[in-house]
Amino acid sequence: MEKALLLGELACLGAALCWAISVALFRRPIAREGAVTVNFGKNTIAALLFGGTAAALGQLTGFFDLPPAAIGALALSGLLGLTLGDSALFLAVGSLGAHRALLFQTLAPIFAALCSWLLTGEVLTAVQASGVALVLAGVTVVVAPARGEARQPLAWAGIAWATTAAFGQGAGIALTKTAMATVPVFTASFIRQGSAVLGLIVVLALQRKLSHSLGLFTAGNRFLPILFPAVLSAYIGFSLMMLGISRAPASVAAVLLAVTPVFSLFLDAATGHGKLTWRGLLGTAVAVAGVAVLVAS
Repeated sequence: MEKALLLGELACLGAALCWAISVALFRRPIAREGAVTVNFGKNTIAALLFGGTAAALGQLTGFFDLPPAAIGALALSGLLGLTLGDSALFLAVGSLGAHRALLFQTLAPIFAALCSWLLTGEVLTAVQASGVALVLAGVTVVVAPARGEARQPLAWAGIAWATTAAFGQGAGIALTKTAMATVPVFTASFIRQGSAVLGLIVVLALQRKLSHSLGLFTAGNRFLPILFPAVLSAYIGFSLMMLGISRAPASVAAVLLAVTPVFSLFLDAATGHGKLTWRGLLGTAVAVAGVAVLVAS
């Protein structure tokens, strides 16, 4: 019985770990292929997996009878959260490193709350506002230069991309939430991923990189490095997230899913891409605590 009670919590932690590992594994393909091309490959793989799963579960039956408003919200969610958000996240990883880029994702609940306010008129309470302050303080502690780094300029481009990624993620969450009541889970994910792929095709075509990016799927030495992290992040991580949300209290699930930067901090230290410092630990802990306050109130 106790194991069953912990299943949701463990699934959420598993999802957070999957996302941290996948971002670390994407580091090299991003440097070689570019952020948008890697994002295109990731979302194409995920769309095929979610489409196949939805079809196998019979969730695509009646697809054309789904409410147009829900489909539109999911499509826009995919464009904001995956086309824009994930591309910006990958660009931020190249500038800030995996841990700092992922730490900015703790801003996503703030943007989700702002979008919910615009969409439904929900207003932040005083307790939620304190959660926002904690998140911002934690991010600032980690990102601002330490005393010995005072002369080094901040990576403003990376900060801008990371903030854009958090906005895309938060807006995507708010839009998805409005549609999930009428659309099955894997069908919704297929719509989001499919719209993201279409959006990325347009971006790559405008950049005149579409032909090069399509070559990912015909060259094993280019495809294999993104296959495992794509499956790990977009499919396995998502499935664990949904299991966790279904078994654990919503507030607990949200907090556990937000510990991805914690895992990333230790992964960066273990792989030589960063140092484990008290400042990094403190800032990350404060940001995650802010998420806890924000979602639990």
